[in-house]
Amino acid sequence: MEKRNLSRKTFLKGSGAALATLGLTSCAARTSGSANKEELADTSDAPKEEGEWKAATCWSHCGGRCSLKALVKDGVITRLKTDDTHEDSPDWPQRRACLRGRSRRDDIYSPDRLKYPMKRKNWQPGGEGFNGELRGKDEWERISWDEALDLVASEVSRIREKYGNRSIYGHRSIVIQGSDINDMSLAGTEAAWHLDEFGSMFMRGMDFGIALSASGGFTTSWTTASQGAFAFCHLYGYGSSSGQDFMNDRFDCRNVETAILIGVNPAYSADSTSFWSNWLPVRDAGCRFITIDPMYTDSAAILGAEWVPIRPNTDVALLMAMCYVMISEDDPEANPLIDWDVIELSSFQLDGMYDFRADVGVLMNITPDHLDRYDHKLQNYVDSKFRILQNQRATDKFVYCADDPLTLENLGRHDRNMEVLPFGVKCTEGCAASLDGDTIRVRVDGKELSIGVDELKIKGVHNIYNAMAASIAALSAGVPPESICQTLRTFTGVEHRLEPCGEYGGVQYINDSKATNVDSVWYALDSMRRPTVWIAGGTDKGNDYSRLFPLVEGRVKTLVCMGVDNAKLMREFAGRIPEIVDTHSLGEAMEAAVRSAAPGDTVLLSPACASFDLFKNYEQRGEQFKAWVAKHAVGKKGR
Repeated sequence: MEKRNLSRKTFLKGSGAALATLGLTSCAARTSGSANKEELADTSDAPKEEGEWKAATCWSHCGGRCSLKALVKDGVITRLKTDDTHEDSPDWPQRRACLRGRSRRDDIYSPDRLKYPMKRKNWQPGGEGFNGELRGKDEWERISWDEALDLVASEVSRIREKYGNRSIYGHRSIVIQGSDINDMSLAGTEAAWHLDEFGSMFMRGMDFGIALSASGGFTTSWTTASQGAFAFCHLYGYGSSSGQDFMNDRFDCRNVETAILIGVNPAYSADSTSFWSNWLPVRDAGCRFITIDPMYTDSAAILGAEWVPIRPNTDVALLMAMCYVMISEDDPEANPLIDWDVIELSSFQLDGMYDFRADVGVLMNITPDHLDRYDHKLQNYVDSKFRILQNQRATDKFVYCADDPLTLENLGRHDRNMEVLPFGVKCTEGCAASLDGDTIRVRVDGKELSIGVDELKIKGVHNIYNAMAASIAALSAGVPPESICQTLRTFTGVEHRLEPCGEYGGVQYINDSKATNVDSVWYALDSMRRPTVWIAGGTDKGNDYSRLFPLVEGRVKTLVCMGVDNAKLMREFAGRIPEIVDTHSLGEAMEAAVRSAAPGDTVLLSPACASFDLFKNYEQRGEQFKAWVAKHAVGKKGR
């Protein structure tokens, strides 16, 4: 194995000179015209030794690039201090409180700094005689830099040869440090991929991550990054891995229109300095943030990010990123990347549909909704929904609910040259999906699947209908039956649709803000198995509440009306529900609901109306409901 003479002084001299040069380069634009200010730098804590104070930047690679002062003597940094020639601001962040920066500062001039390599006295390489029982008790002995490098290289090589590359664990930040592997002088050559000895590459000066990658790889992990946002993403933001945060500076990123956070939480760090100096100015400049993560993180909340929830411990984050690229780059003619588009169309969109054609069109049901838009004539609304059939060919499919009376009544009024695939829980013959006892059975194009109702995580007859329709559409698109069943078994529902928000003082809270019509509320109330305090109201869309009358009697103990004008809602349910409360804000509504609820009850937000009188949309209404529950419901016991 090749030897490489390396002393601590040589190492510090080279890195110090490079850092000082980098600092001068990075700060040139900022320090222009401020020479007089630099003379004001406080150096009272500096040792009385010769050297020159130079502008530098912190090298902890968080992306903050905080301005420092480095005392350099003979090319070696001997002291570091905060550059206090400017006020602390996102443009000139000062590292006074940074734990990471303080530790790096101590690396240079702390009296307790590590000045030379050390090893446990009784430990020996080779896998034997490691004396594990002495861990934490053994003495330490000083060794040379050459011996230290030899030990690291030989042990990694031995472990790799005996146990394979999977046995070598490295944090993801060392995968490729400094630059892309193809840019490295050694790794970029064909010979790099045929070197047998990791140690040989390491001793020739390759950085640790590059050497491991070039010698067969190693086991790494994906964790929540705290420092920046994106590793290896030159177009969209900061990198969190060592060296990669030189992609975009914090000033350039203030021009970003959309930032996507994939599995990261940059506010979660030692002191959040980089988050404060980098990302908050980006937010304040008007950037739109989207977070793809199993949970709505602190960073997402502070940045006001839109949330794409994913399941943890999978590759969903990567798949979502791939989907984003595919959707943005897809061109059916010039660059076809996507086989199927799944599109939800409201009657508003169907009204403006002329050329669009659905290969598989799905009509779940038709119940009165948006009648204020359709001259309060139900038939106009029905005709709008049936526009989904427009332009369909004989090779296309139409999926509909055979249990829905309005759909069945109007089928004969429309041309149906496509293949029809009805479904329903009451179907006995001729249905593509039906209920056999407690088992859902689906058959399309000779492919079949069956799944027990009790296997579904989402409950209620409406979710049986949803599972049937989704299964028919997925089979029609060529999805394997086993994949469909697995998804049905693990799908937990969507936000704002019968979403459990916790139970406090024996009272269960459910967010069903997405229920903006009477039919959706019918299914929500039908699924209630406990006495219910029902919060409803908003902008009425010409609703006919009569369908709910049989459900509320004996099931709903209190109706809390929440809206600017609740007259119609109160009039319709007067005498049918024991208690009706008139409120005009979410806070009032929640206080009234808590007063009425007793242990064993459910507080259900299921408005049956649009949200625009008090909220921006139903999502905001649901978010505020959940936030109120999380903040105020704890400790509430009802009455």
